[in-house]
Amino acid sequence: MLIQTRILFTILLVFTGTLACKKESIPLIDQTAPSLTLQDLVYKYHKKHPELPGITVTIVTANNIANTAAAGYSDVQLKTPLTSFHKIGVASNTKMLTAVIILQLMEEGKLSLNDKISDYLQEPWVDSLNIQNGILLGGFVRIIDLLKHNSGISDYVDENFIINTEFSPNKAYTFEQLMRYAIYNGESHFIPGTPGKYNYSSTNYTLLGLIIERVTGDKYENVLRNRILNPANMKNSFLHSYEAVIPPLSNGYYGTNNIADDNLSWVWATGGLASHSFDMTRFLSYLLEGKFFKKTSTLQLMLNFSSDSEEEYGYQYGLGIMKFNFGNGFNPIGHIGSLHGYTSACYYLPEHHSYMFVGITTGGAHAYLFDLLGQAYRFQTQRMFPKPPLPKLGGKIHLGHW
Repeated sequence: MLIQTRILFTILLVFTGTLACKKESIPLIDQTAPSLTLQDLVYKYHKKHPELPGITVTIVTANNIANTAAAGYSDVQLKTPLTSFHKIGVASNTKMLTAVIILQLMEEGKLSLNDKISDYLQEPWVDSLNIQNGILLGGFVRIIDLLKHNSGISDYVDENFIINTEFSPNKAYTFEQLMRYAIYNGESHFIPGTPGKYNYSSTNYTLLGLIIERVTGDKYENVLRNRILNPANMKNSFLHSYEAVIPPLSNGYYGTNNIADDNLSWVWATGGLASHSFDMTRFLSYLLEGKFFKKTSTLQLMLNFSSDSEEEYGYQYGLGIMKFNFGNGFNPIGHIGSLHGYTSACYYLPEHHSYMFVGITTGGAHAYLFDLLGQAYRFQTQRMFPKPPLPKLGGKIHLGHW
């Protein structure tokens, strides 16, 4: 039976923003900023945008004081209020965790970033992942190319794939199906490792998840828990569709339907983490304080941001982590993500030594996400922050109406 109530829209699993305002030499101070609490701000924003089922915003200051707020519903039909303790799908924020594991394995001498993926993956589809002028180059893609989105490999998460998941929400896709979808439904963008080239692709991080399993001999979800979630005390995080749900998990809405119970195994190492603001800001603090690595040079390598992505997408990409240059003191480091039921961002603000998390319980809400990030920044600093332009997306976004 066709799903009548679901709105079909294009969503890239995480991502993009466009270049916003240039950094001012002297930050502007908003002398007319209203004296609101963060909760007032979030309530007001949700009242203005009732098309958003739920919103959660958390700011953790330099002295580790958390200011958190939520509005809307975790269950729209039952009118269950959304709280900051509800888990949501953080989508491509998961890429940061996958990248950390790869870099840990590099430190341990278990792999090199210059290793070819064919050193670890011998499946027959590997060579066809990148084809240029009829020449099969997939096996020559390096681990570093996957981390930097410099592989040229097509993204399997496109409009048609999302539609397929909506017609078959309980289907468990095999990795071979995902890779063959990327091969036969998209085109390779450039020769792997071409200097100055960048193309965001969730396929890259699914491949990294497979490499992690081959190198460690263990399931990705076990490696994730043993290397990241447990050491960082992320007790309220789990890999969706691979681990037991840790309640409360908020519904995630695609149109008017909840996708929280769908089989989301296809996002896996590229976007399958479910978490909340406290765990995610804790993860980012552990990362940027160097607690996941033995050497400071490893963190520096991860934060070696490239300008390859900046002209087209408006941000710089390191190894599984982004740097935006909005200006006026708002130059956050972290990641953003979107499934077809959740949109989120987890950022560190270097100028203020603080952390910020914004979650929305519907997919494709990038315009609202960036608007909320700007308003949260203004709330925290009293600095003017113009509304960012819409991030660059692959297609038109349609939100549900409640």
